[in-house]
Amino acid sequence: LIIDGKTGFIFDPDKEGDLESKIKIFINNPELILRMFGNCIEESRKYLPGKIADKYIEIFKDLISSV
Repeated sequence: LIIDGKTGFIFDPDKEGDLESKIKIFINNPELILRMFGNCIEESRKYLPGKIADKYIEIFKDLISSV
């Protein structure tokens, strides 16, 4: 998942020059690449299998307790 400006950039493929402008942001701010990379790693931790399994277990427990 892309969080615009945090883990990457979203661009409109129908808007001429939009992708180019996003690429220029990286060219003009190379440190942004590393910052966004770190943000991507951090964001991806939300989707580790154990975390997802814990969420499902929580949902199932809530469903069972409401019956």
